[in-house]
Amino acid sequence: MDVESVTACDEHVDSWLHRISRPLWNAGLQPVATISPVDIFDSEAMARINREIIEEAHAAGDCVIVGRGAQCILQDCPDVFHVFVYAPRADRLRRIQQRSRTKAEAERLLRDIDAERASYVKLYFGQEWDQRHLYDLMISSRPGCPAVAALISEAMLA
Repeated sequence: MDVESVTACDEHVDSWLHRISRPLWNAGLQPVATISPVDIFDSEAMARINREIIEEAHAAGDCVIVGRGAQCILQDCPDVFHVFVYAPRADRLRRIQQRSRTKAEAERLLRDIDAERASYVKLYFGQEWDQRHLYDLMISSRPGCPAVAALISEAMLA
């Protein structure tokens, strides 16, 4: 797949029209043996691929998986340590605003990113993405990457 298609579908939810019409796309092909069903790459396909990759990575062991619903996919695995790293809203807004033109645009983008993540986890896993029960540790990124990594490592060994 090309990078643009994957980026567009990663942790994304397709429109409701796309989702309800998807089962009909191959319906007309059933009686025709010479035409194979259409392989569709969309957010649903991407979520399925993500699940397979996450399960394969877990089976291989010793890995770090970021996002993509891994906290739900591997929820019942006793050998997994789930961490939710969050940043204070002001810090997130400042980072986004560095890539945006205006504060209003940054605020809209921040809202959209959070809504998209929440919708993705809700649709494909039936969970709220930021709920405590999905994680062993929730930690602010404010202390900085080295300190957060050290704290996570320490918590994993406890």
